[in-house]
Amino acid sequence: MSHPRIEDLSFAEVWAALGGGPLRAGRGRAFWRGGDGFNVSIDAERGRWFDHAEGVGGGIVTLVEKAIGDDRRAALDWLDRRFGTGGLPHRNRWDRRGWAQRMQRARVTAAALAERRDEYLMDLRTASGLLLAEYHRLVRLSDAERDIDALAKAEDVWEHLEVIAGRREHLRAATGGELVAYFLGVAA
Repeated sequence: MSHPRIEDLSFAEVWAALGGGPLRAGRGRAFWRGGDGFNVSIDAERGRWFDHAEGVGGGIVTLVEKAIGDDRRAALDWLDRRFGTGGLPHRNRWDRRGWAQRMQRARVTAAALAERRDEYLMDLRTASGLLLAEYHRLVRLSDAERDIDALAKAEDVWEHLEVIAGRREHLRAATGGELVAYFLGVAA
């Protein structure tokens, strides 16, 4: 008997089965912790989620772990009972070997990302500096010439600065395991 693979499950169906409420523009409430804001980003197409308030995320299995407040084995059992996935995915030696190889590749990739994190942070810092200089130039121009278009451009530059600042903070705070979970969809 063939069981559906966890990767093939509909993220929206799993979200709803766990008790997740309606989504707004790809965001939901962290119902497992009684969250009252739409702090959870949902990418149903990729099967990914990220809770911005707690700084954690992952794939379907990590969502189930978080929502039911239990470990990976319990999450896999819940998915099997609810969606007939077949429980623990590694029943023979070849399955275990493939899982171990995928985990090793994920760890190597995460280590490479962690090593390059400082480089990425420096690039973001440089971009922020250039944007901040442009912002101040536009503000001075709008003040000197009473130019409303320059002020509007300055506001656009400021919004871009805020996006970069958010990326810097997220990247600075992420651990190697979180990088694996976030970028590769594997539990840390």
